[in-house]
Amino acid sequence: MASRSPSRSEGEVLSSDSEANLKANTSRSSRKKAKVDRTKTTALVAVNTALAIVAGRAGPGPALEVPAALEVPLGSLSVPDESAVIEERRKRREAIKNKYRGQGTPLLVQALHSRTDTNTAADNTPALDSAGSSPGQSDQQLSKGTTGQSDQQLSKGATASATRHVSPFADSPQSPALLPRLSPAGSASPKAEDWTNGGDVASPAEDGPSAADYDPTIDMQEEPPPANPKADVKLPQTLDAGMMDNWDDHEGYYVTILGELIDNRYQVTQNLGRGMFSSVVRATDSHTSQVVAIKIVRSNESMRKAGLKEIDILRDLAASDPEDRKHVIRLLRSFDHKGHLCMVFENLSMNLREVLKKFGRDVGINLKAIRAYAQQLFLGLGLLKRCQYLHADLKPDNILVNEARNLLKICDLGSASSMTENATAPYLVSRFYRAPEVILGIPYDYGIDMWSIGCTLFELYTGKILFTGRNNNTMLKAIMDCRGKFPHKLLRRGALTYDHFDDLLNFKAEEADKVTGRIVTKLVDIKAKPVRDLRSRLLPRDKRVDETERREVEMFLDLLDKCLDLRPEKRMTPNEALKHPFISRTKP
Repeated sequence: MASRSPSRSEGEVLSSDSEANLKANTSRSSRKKAKVDRTKTTALVAVNTALAIVAGRAGPGPALEVPAALEVPLGSLSVPDESAVIEERRKRREAIKNKYRGQGTPLLVQALHSRTDTNTAADNTPALDSAGSSPGQSDQQLSKGTTGQSDQQLSKGATASATRHVSPFADSPQSPALLPRLSPAGSASPKAEDWTNGGDVASPAEDGPSAADYDPTIDMQEEPPPANPKADVKLPQTLDAGMMDNWDDHEGYYVTILGELIDNRYQVTQNLGRGMFSSVVRATDSHTSQVVAIKIVRSNESMRKAGLKEIDILRDLAASDPEDRKHVIRLLRSFDHKGHLCMVFENLSMNLREVLKKFGRDVGINLKAIRAYAQQLFLGLGLLKRCQYLHADLKPDNILVNEARNLLKICDLGSASSMTENATAPYLVSRFYRAPEVILGIPYDYGIDMWSIGCTLFELYTGKILFTGRNNNTMLKAIMDCRGKFPHKLLRRGALTYDHFDDLLNFKAEEADKVTGRIVTKLVDIKAKPVRDLRSRLLPRDKRVDETERREVEMFLDLLDKCLDLRPEKRMTPNEALKHPFISRTKP
């Protein structure tokens, strides 16, 4: 029979456990006390060593005892209270902040509070948040939104936040809603909004790129005014040829210096811009005190020949219009200056692109002004046709108006040519104003200028460019989307038709692949009915117009339809346009 160990009572077990816990606690307390004692001892040794160093007795040599007066008793050292130290530091920071609170904000404090102040100001200014949707909001409304804020909330951070919320077009002279009402177009001092098209809301972006913001050739960019207009004006002088080795830049443009005296007669006052063939400056004629515009042709033999050709054409046109009533720019004289052919013209105020920027950004100008401009343009085209010339580069940039904006003149005949000289040239005329027969290689005539005028008049009314494309292929697609399919009979006449159409005259559209980005060619089925015709763009369904205005727009639409006929031989002539009801104001 197996032996059994004697059993322990429950009291003995509890007593044994209590003794074990007591020993464990005693052991932990002893270890903690020993650790504190070691810390104190280490600190004491460090202090006494420091005192010895101060007394000059540290280092090699016999150790000397530290005087009892300098010894730090072991029991006097205590472990610092961490929370007390933190509280002391906090009080010191608050004291420093209170000391400088009434003075200029320290940079560090300003940096720490700038973000908080900005957020607080934004939360407390609901009027500023709505400013983005109200471009015409007044200064009084803006100041009202900040009433009651503390000075600290109106710090730089809050001001910057407010500026970001305000529309960049607020108080802009280009904003149609802010333009004053005008007198009739023929008055001597017209105001602004008489030129602005009816609505206050800009046409949607899908109507096309803004005609005011986009210039395909960057012909007429103004340079900034002089940095110090109040500086003393020096007398004009002819530059010494020995002072410079080269008068031209790397592209052959003449480097003009403001105040320079050209041809010992014309003092340059402003750089007006550059075109493909020349640069243009405004100057004062010292002989007559008349302000003129001088076109300085680039230093290039072929461009010089084109300039001489332009001079001949301008003189011929002037001889055919001795009374100056046909709205073509007048050439006053020409001369050579430091290897550059220079042409002196009468001075005008701005071109039609600048008119759109100033009075019709994204909304266009009204039909009353367009009617006056269109009549003058057709008179100018009638003179060109009578003299058998093609302008071949009509667009808003090449049409100038006077300061009163009631008279315009066709300018920049650098691309003009005689009808007998026309040849296949797929890149003739600026791309957005290029007639389809030019792109297709079909023999062209005066109709290419009528097409360009149609595009220009559409821009003036809508503020948008009618046809846009990155090349001739995409231009054809844009034209067909608006005007419909080309007649097959017309396409077969083109020397370049099969660059854009297959043998069955299906359109080969060049598109960018969405994945690779490469240009690929796809056959596109062009519908007989235009995707976005002129009517839908001039008279959208959501636009409310009264009956009188609708009749005016209908006549304008008919004029554009005849100027933009895909068949060149069916296109309206300048004389026919002058008899159109929209121009002559007669009932159709």
